[in-house]
Amino acid sequence: MSFLVGKYCNCNQATAEENLQRLRQLLMRISTIVEEAEGRHVRNQGMLQQLKILRDEMLKGCYILDNFRYRAIQDKAKDDEVSHSFALSRFNPAKRLRFPTSKPQQTVFSGGEVEDLQKMVHRLEILIADMKEFIEFLVQYRPMYRQPYSTHLFLDKCMFNRHMELEHAIEFLLQMEPPGSSNLGVLPIIGPRHIGKSTLVEHVCIDERVRNHFSLILFYSGNSMKDETPTTLRENFIVKHRGNAFHKRLLLVIELSRYADEEKWRLYSSELRMPHGTKIIITSRSENITSFGTTRPLRLRPLTCEAFWYFFKVRIFGSIDPKSM
Repeated sequence: MSFLVGKYCNCNQATAEENLQRLRQLLMRISTIVEEAEGRHVRNQGMLQQLKILRDEMLKGCYILDNFRYRAIQDKAKDDEVSHSFALSRFNPAKRLRFPTSKPQQTVFSGGEVEDLQKMVHRLEILIADMKEFIEFLVQYRPMYRQPYSTHLFLDKCMFNRHMELEHAIEFLLQMEPPGSSNLGVLPIIGPRHIGKSTLVEHVCIDERVRNHFSLILFYSGNSMKDETPTTLRENFIVKHRGNAFHKRLLLVIELSRYADEEKWRLYSSELRMPHGTKIIITSRSENITSFGTTRPLRLRPLTCEAFWYFFKVRIFGSIDPKSM
């Protein structure tokens, strides 16, 4: 029986080591594709959705890989502690009868852990196999101009794990309204407190494409606008950026912390005379601003634990290379 158990454990160990090596290789390939994609002005929503799936699976793979590494580090620390305690001691004669093992024990992973690892490798292999067309379309988009930052410095210049949401907002803002259209394009952004709504809008507004598209970017922040009139609302806007005055298009950013009255919103939007092509971004924790939009709302969800761990690791260690961690 012990022979069979030992044989099973050895088989599991070999399988785990092979899959860990394969996982490292896949993560390196996927991180290269993700970095290249996020460095280009991708506007196709299908490609952005595919990129989000690829990045989410990459984060899960990194998390699993680090869990296995942590287990190995823990076991090595235990081996070192045991070896140290077995050392000869002149203060305790009993310890002279003990000897450390000559070879540290290998980390033994459970069948469930090995199975999860195999499933992760299998999912990533399928994703990589389906990337051929994605890469062919990707190279057709022009790259963003930026200095070759290392990963942890690049995170200072972008919003982590919100690439799809960022490009969705920018794509909406750059869409041209039909000639003669009097409706203002409105994008609602909804999410709980401290989820990153203001940060997302800030990154949208500093994008060179947006700044070149609008002559003025105006900002308003308040609770619910219930005490505002169209005149005071106009006066309370703050100029965030002055762009190309030739276009005469405006971008209005309205940040509300609470419920917004729909009737008042209709009044404001009808009485605020804006140039053709003006767009509005409105953010709130309240779902009722959904009805204000002329396009589907953008909802921000909390990051996963895998994403938080990845962000922490890159910020602390400054690398995403699986071999360097």
